[in-house]
Amino acid sequence: MLYFWPPIMAVTIAVLVGLYYRKKLFRKYNSDVCKYNSLAPLNISANFDSGLFDCFQNQKSVKKFMFACFCPSVRWAANASATGFLDFWTALILSSLFLSFMFVLGFVGRGHIRTQSEMQKSPVRDFFSWCCCYACALMQEAKFVDSGFLEIRDGQNGQIDLESLPPTFSVFERPVDQDTPEIKVSINIESQ
Repeated sequence: MLYFWPPIMAVTIAVLVGLYYRKKLFRKYNSDVCKYNSLAPLNISANFDSGLFDCFQNQKSVKKFMFACFCPSVRWAANASATGFLDFWTALILSSLFLSFMFVLGFVGRGHIRTQSEMQKSPVRDFFSWCCCYACALMQEAKFVDSGFLEIRDGQNGQIDLESLPPTFSVFERPVDQDTPEIKVSINIESQ
C-alpha cells in the first residue's frame, strides 16, 4: 500500500496546479486556450519562435523556464491539448504518473507540434533536446504555443472574422455625444 502513495500524491499535486494554471491562462487570454486542438485554425509560424537555449533571455523566459523545471507535466499538458495531441486532463494525468518517462512523451508531442505546424522534421534533434534538457525543450515549445494563444486573444478582441459572419449583417456604432446621430454601417458579403 505504501508504494501507491507517491504516484497518488504526484497526480493530486499536478491536478491542483493544473486547475490553477488553466484558470490563470483563461484569465490571461480571455478564452479556454487549453481546450483540445485550440491552435488548429491558426496559421502560426513554421518554426519555433526562440532558440533552444534562450532560457534566460528576459524575465518572462526565466519564469517559463522555472515553471517548465518544476511543473513539467502541467505545462506539457497545456501544450499537448492546445496542439491537439491529447486532452488537457489526460495529458496531465499521464505525464504526472509517468514523470520518469516524460522525455518520451515530450519527444512524441514535439513531433506532433512539428507535423501540425508544418515545420521541418528533426527527430534526432528533438530526441536529444528532450533527453538532455527537457526544460529547455518544453520552454521553447511553450513560447511557440503562447504566441498562438496571443493570436487567439487578439483575434477575439479586435478583429472580425468575415468567414464566420452571415452574408448580410449590420454593425451599430455609438454616437460620440448626444448631438451626433447614430451611424449604421451595413456590409454585404457575397459568396462567389
